[in-house]
Amino acid sequence: MAEHAISEIFFEIFVLLSSAVLLGRLAERLYIPRVAGELSAGILWGPTALGSEAFEFFHLSLDRHSEAWLLIYWLSLTLMMLTAGIHVANRTGKTRFKILGLLIVGSTLIPFVVGLLVANWFQDSSGTTVLVFSGFLGLAACVTSLPVISKIFADLGILDSVFAGNVIRASAVQEVVVWSLFSILLVLHQAGSYDLVGAIPDAIFAGVFIAVSLMIAPILLRRARKGIAILFPGNNVVSAVFLFSLGLVLIGDWLNLDLLISALISGVLIGKFEGPRIGRASDSIGFFTLGLFAPLFFALVGYQLDLSKFFSMGSFLLFLFGSGVVKISSVNLLLRLGKLQKLQCLDYGFAMNTRGGPGIVLASIGFSNGIIDEIMFTTLVLVSIATAVIAGVWLGYRRNMGYVFS
Repeated sequence: MAEHAISEIFFEIFVLLSSAVLLGRLAERLYIPRVAGELSAGILWGPTALGSEAFEFFHLSLDRHSEAWLLIYWLSLTLMMLTAGIHVANRTGKTRFKILGLLIVGSTLIPFVVGLLVANWFQDSSGTTVLVFSGFLGLAACVTSLPVISKIFADLGILDSVFAGNVIRASAVQEVVVWSLFSILLVLHQAGSYDLVGAIPDAIFAGVFIAVSLMIAPILLRRARKGIAILFPGNNVVSAVFLFSLGLVLIGDWLNLDLLISALISGVLIGKFEGPRIGRASDSIGFFTLGLFAPLFFALVGYQLDLSKFFSMGSFLLFLFGSGVVKISSVNLLLRLGKLQKLQCLDYGFAMNTRGGPGIVLASIGFSNGIIDEIMFTTLVLVSIATAVIAGVWLGYRRNMGYVFS
């Protein structure tokens, strides 16, 4: 690659990253999730605004360096999934299992089933099978953003409450379930319309690999702790984390498992590996990922959106209110059986309805794999932002009215 081309890529990174950081900070000042500002940076420079034909002078023309940006895109996704896995592992712990179980069923199982049943209400030109498209919409309806809802809790000063702990732990369990199911959907999607029966063994094998990795690998890692300390002394433990993650990703690829699912699993396993050095290494990776790669990724997602061509108000409103009503109502109904007060149940419902970053990531992977088309991709991204804003407004209103989250 010529030196001039590299300079152009650095310039494009500077423009996108600086815009994402600035608009992300502005969004936080307005009590809107940071991811909304980062996404807006991409929309600003993309075909919706400055990248349109009316503003030719401002074109970034990322397509000229598509291979480099594709590498940045997938590297960002992989590191974000690794970081999410570490975060999930660190958020598991003791909780009220009755509430946790009701939350998981109400926010995951019921919305997923409803999504399967009503997927034919949405038009899609991606060409995937009805089963895969329906399953994907079911997952898009039930996903909850662990990072965004944690940030909302921190901003409201309720992160240490029992309420926040229940939501965070339920979201952590749900994240593993959603991405595990999505890996199976990918296997079915890649098999095509005429070989679903032949894909079932691969799908089962993917599920077994995930289960075995999460149950057996932590035991092996604990037994190998001394050997790891000898091979990777001092700060070299960061290298050990990356090598372990890369190794698991390659094994998953060899077994036809999606690399992002492998990255999530490796993050969960690393997060469960106790020790101060592993903790510092995980924190370093997390800070670097969230400070550089996450803003770039969400800006790139925004850059791909062309609201002038692929925004459907009907699809947006139908999915926003349809999935929101189902999820909030199912959580509310089940928690009422758990003897919680009506407004408490609504608090849980709005919190679990926060899609945020994971919703955008899911939509982006689905679009890049041809499971959904441009209109559905745009719809899911915008719904992810809208649900995060709605949750923040509702919980902030409850706190300002004097309610104490216990």
